[in-house]
Amino acid sequence: METIYLFPGQGSQHKEMGKYLFDKYPELIHQADQQLHYSIKELCLEDPDQLLNKTQFTQPALYIINALSFLEKIELDSHKPSYVAGHSLGEYNALFAAGAFDFLTGLKLVKKRGLFMEEAPKGAMAAIIGITHNQVKCILEDIPQKNIDIANINSEKQFIISGLYDEIIACENSFTKMGANFILLNVSAAFHSRYMKDIEIKFEQYLQKFQLNPLRTPVISNYSARPYPKENYRDYMVKQISHPVKWYESISWLIQQDHFEFEEVGPGRVLTNLTNQIKKTPLHIKNNLSFHQNKSKENYQESTVKNLSISKSKKKIIFMYSGQGSQYYQMGKELYDNNSLFRHHMNYCSNQLKDRLGVSLIDIIYDKSKKNEEFDNIIYTNPVLYIFGYSLTQVLIDKGIKPDAFLGHSLGEYIAATVAGIISLEDGLNLILTQAQLLEKHCNTGKILNVFSPPDVYYKNQNLFFNTPLACVNFSNNFSVSGYRYEIDLVKKELDKRKIFSSYLPVSHGFHSHAIDPIENYFKKYVSQIKYSANKLPIYSCYYTSELTQDNIDNMKNYLWEVIRNTINFEKLISSSFQNTSNNIFIDTSPNAALSNSLKHGFNKKHRHFFTINQFGKNIESINHLINNLNCI
Repeated sequence: METIYLFPGQGSQHKEMGKYLFDKYPELIHQADQQLHYSIKELCLEDPDQLLNKTQFTQPALYIINALSFLEKIELDSHKPSYVAGHSLGEYNALFAAGAFDFLTGLKLVKKRGLFMEEAPKGAMAAIIGITHNQVKCILEDIPQKNIDIANINSEKQFIISGLYDEIIACENSFTKMGANFILLNVSAAFHSRYMKDIEIKFEQYLQKFQLNPLRTPVISNYSARPYPKENYRDYMVKQISHPVKWYESISWLIQQDHFEFEEVGPGRVLTNLTNQIKKTPLHIKNNLSFHQNKSKENYQESTVKNLSISKSKKKIIFMYSGQGSQYYQMGKELYDNNSLFRHHMNYCSNQLKDRLGVSLIDIIYDKSKKNEEFDNIIYTNPVLYIFGYSLTQVLIDKGIKPDAFLGHSLGEYIAATVAGIISLEDGLNLILTQAQLLEKHCNTGKILNVFSPPDVYYKNQNLFFNTPLACVNFSNNFSVSGYRYEIDLVKKELDKRKIFSSYLPVSHGFHSHAIDPIENYFKKYVSQIKYSANKLPIYSCYYTSELTQDNIDNMKNYLWEVIRNTINFEKLISSSFQNTSNNIFIDTSPNAALSNSLKHGFNKKHRHFFTINQFGKNIESINHLINNLNCI
């Protein structure tokens, strides 16, 4: 019979836990004390200052005792588990057991996670026992308290709710009158709820500092209730913080795999008791194939990635990001008002730059008095486009739309580099604003002219363009030129004479031309100081007109300059890199559907493409339409 190890989370801690382990692993205890700057043995065995139940102390203590219990277990029994799973914090022990990181790295992650969680606003959690999941959801829908989430789904009739302190207290009667037991938990924050989103973002940035190893044993994710991918699983670790722990579904899925023996590794029997309950009434999981029948454990990544994807097909989903010229006041306003996740990320990014800017970007974008004005101030448009693309990406992923690759267009390549993991969000925000400030300080204003004619018009009639450089080719009947304002005004005048239709983009500087050359040295010096990581997913570049290679990524200083300075060619990239037209689905995250329109007008119906929002409003309807279309593919 094969074995599954289960690691308990917060709530299983108690005084004197692990007392026989401290002398057995003195070197690891010494490492822990050095990292924590206090005696973990004293905390666990004596707890003289009553700190063991405080999150920032509980989480490292439980991680250490769980980890040492695991090490002892594999010393005594050479038989390794077939799966590992952990409840909330315990998932970090499952990852440790699966080889994701060493003991000390795991402790660093857990310590920081606990510290971040202590910073969360005052919240509360309560156990709801004796009613079903549907009953809990119905009660939450009906009560006036609208800021409460289901944090844990532990078994058929055991749940944890999480939210603002006053609302959790106020909702008790609504549950008890329906026959539920309501037990207020001894916590100070709303774990596994929307109120952990800020913590999630901070932890995501911290996590980027660490190298994670391929998993040697399947780890069941609290977030998806299925095995982690074998590699590239950071998102699972991050999303676990603000999403519910799907323990009932996780154990039910494991029960359906084969005949397994569950063993709790760590203090207490909380998970053992829960597992025994679940065995009596497991959740029925439709269309569940045995994991062993479906994929070998050594290659389990392929079967688990689908759990994050709305598409069950083998189609390749490419998120596209546009650059300067696609912005406008009020962009995404309906989504900002109605989608808490989008609003959260937009606010977070705006707040990160508020001290440097002296104003809130949110106030700038959604200033009603400027609704019909042109939005072209580089100090604001540069960061706004970046945070918009980043925030919309989080919404799409949260709705189950998992990208397989990213495509950047001009400034959009910076967004692609961030969501692909090359540049951290913090570095990206500062980079994008620094670039704008350099342009404002060192460069004269410029313009970009969008020309609705074949690029041959440019190549064969240089006299019309006064040697201004070709900035971009979007499709067979659309290109743009760029330069200083006076140069582009001359070009516009000549084209108008010949009735060649063109229009100015709402930009204040001549990207992709000599007009931005004065900042080259300053810019390259700045980007050379940034720490870059390996990309988690492929990136397609409109500058290189191909997928980024490792050499490109190793030379980010030049790459980040070239993509805004030289000609970019969207048409060539699509034609050369996406020849298998039936296999790709392009999703345009730009504010005005510009890239989707380029595919529509330049490639007829060769490629499947969808926009998320555009300048005509109805953001929610557009995204729902996108989801419905993807579900039909």
